[in-house]
Amino acid sequence: MLYFFYGDNQDKARAKWRAIINAFKIKQPGGMIFHFSAEDFNQSQVEELISSSGLFDEKRLVAADNLFENETAAEFVSQNLKGLVSSPNTFILLERSVPAELVKRIIKAEGKVEEHKLALKSAAAPFNIFAINDAFITRDRKQLWLVYQKALRAGVPEEEIFWKLVWQVKAMLVVGKQKGAV
Repeated sequence: MLYFFYGDNQDKARAKWRAIINAFKIKQPGGMIFHFSAEDFNQSQVEELISSSGLFDEKRLVAADNLFENETAAEFVSQNLKGLVSSPNTFILLERSVPAELVKRIIKAEGKVEEHKLALKSAAAPFNIFAINDAFITRDRKQLWLVYQKALRAGVPEEEIFWKLVWQVKAMLVVGKQKGAV
């Protein structure tokens, strides 16, 4: 079995990767877990893990973290996808970015692939809290209500809206007390 997690959102991908490791520890308390990274990749040991099974039906999990940073490891994994999928042991790979061709090859080899992308920030401008004061000054009740609802949907606390309106009323009172005010 081969699980392959990759993408820009490393926190989410790593959380899924760790969840499988933790689930394995719970389900197979006597199982063995092997960890590999780009720095400590051992090709002969991985070859052995692909083809062998544990003694007395002991399960094994091979967790690889960013192996594709090592060119030798990347080439080895891409050449042995069928073996990783059909192995009696479970392999889980975590990568930052990989070519689309490799992802297609893993899917074709019947490995389980999950991509974790970062959420795109919306291009919309942030809500302007002072728009509620503008609607209040013009005495446009409908516009004031609409801006109030937009503020709530944007996550502006009601207390902040209240104090902006109080600030505007105070400003209007100061202007009203001035000589020659209309």
